[in-house]
Amino acid sequence: MNEIAFTTEKFFSVNGGLAHLKHALRDKFDPERIPEPKIEIQKFQNGSLNPVTKEEIYQAYEYNLEHKQRKNANLFFEEMVSDYPPETTPYIAEYLSLQFEGRPVYVVSHYDEGHFHTHFLVFYKDPEHPKAPRVPAKKLWEIRKDIPALTGQKRIMPGAGKQRHVGLQRDKEMQEKLLQQERERAKQIEEILAQIEKVLKLYGSGGIRIYSLNREKGIRFAVRNVEKQEVFTDIHQIPIKKLVQISEKEGEELYFQPVEGQQRGIFLDDFPVSEADLLELPRGSLVVQTSPGKLQVHIPLPKPEPIEKAALLQKAFVNFYNADAGSKDILHLRRLPGFPNKKYPERPIVKVLGYAGTKTWDEVITAINRQQEEIEQEQAKRWEHLQKTTPKRAPDIALELEYGNKIWQDRLAKAEGDESRADISYAMHLLRKGFSDEEVQYILAEVSENLQFRKKGHVDDYLQRTVEKAKYFLQLGQEPTKDIQKGI
Repeated sequence: MNEIAFTTEKFFSVNGGLAHLKHALRDKFDPERIPEPKIEIQKFQNGSLNPVTKEEIYQAYEYNLEHKQRKNANLFFEEMVSDYPPETTPYIAEYLSLQFEGRPVYVVSHYDEGHFHTHFLVFYKDPEHPKAPRVPAKKLWEIRKDIPALTGQKRIMPGAGKQRHVGLQRDKEMQEKLLQQERERAKQIEEILAQIEKVLKLYGSGGIRIYSLNREKGIRFAVRNVEKQEVFTDIHQIPIKKLVQISEKEGEELYFQPVEGQQRGIFLDDFPVSEADLLELPRGSLVVQTSPGKLQVHIPLPKPEPIEKAALLQKAFVNFYNADAGSKDILHLRRLPGFPNKKYPERPIVKVLGYAGTKTWDEVITAINRQQEEIEQEQAKRWEHLQKTTPKRAPDIALELEYGNKIWQDRLAKAEGDESRADISYAMHLLRKGFSDEEVQYILAEVSENLQFRKKGHVDDYLQRTVEKAKYFLQLGQEPTKDIQKGI
């Protein structure tokens, strides 16, 4: 028995109905694939399951053919269930009979293929049921959901399977070629799903959303499976076929993000690529390569945390590990592994490299707190020196600090996220207001986001050089640009 319930639902009319019945009843089969047919035919009615003949099923078909009111009206419904516990067959038949207003259910079990499976057939009309049943889409969703519960298996969504069905071909060589192609495709999909499953496990029962993003068109939409579900907590809910189709479209890229609420992981983008840095991560950190030399890291939290606390932790970790400051948002989009990164012409595949980290959670938090204390001590020394040398300027500095972060953020936006350009532009603003070089350096160290981590080990030197560049651009009478900044 498979741990996954494989089920399909289909309605049959005059077009294909009889041919399918002959296949199910083994009056039509491929001797090379099925040397000796072995089936069991039963009928569930009035609470019991009893053997019947093929002739009774064909008679039921003819009855529906004679009593149909529309040319292409449905004649019967089929639920096919594969690789399930045979002892649950009566429960499935009884359930379907109830869903179809007490109609009899014909049960055709196949034992002659590589996997055990059963065709459950419900004809629309019989002498006791002269009118066709109403089968709204909602009922089909319920059937898909309930049958795995009856068999004690997990449910796999339509579109979440690894391999497509290959029909019988007259050309056996062609059929084998098609089967081989599907086997290779199924292996690739299995590898993609294995990577996505690692992400799902890390972010836990809270689930993730998957998005298709087209940057050129500025369009983003949430990916849903056939049941309109867009929050995924289990790998069998993932609409892998749809994801593959989206990925094959020009300009479309796949991302995911954790769902709002309790958070079970935090995220680092553009993590420094070195073995030493990877060792410094908390144990169990999941490392994803988005392109050669580019890493994203997913760090599991010791326990689920409210989104507000998780957001503070993410900011602290981004600073501490000198990751991309643009990824401080706890709901920042992450690349979905297994699919191409179309940002680059080579289109490298985003892939899970594995787990990293040797540090305990407490060791990392202690190191972050220690570093923050050192930063605060350095700034305290700068402030103490300023108070001694220019005590009258202290109120002006304090006032500037009150509004400085907003001004710096405005400069950062104009600099298109370039923090160094924002620092120069803000230093120019301070120099225009009459602050001394030393005062500008102190204010900049307080206001510039992530500076102590970005320029770790050479903060003072960076501040001095930034003030000199600010003076240079003031002389030019223009704001710093990317190209000119690199040239000085």
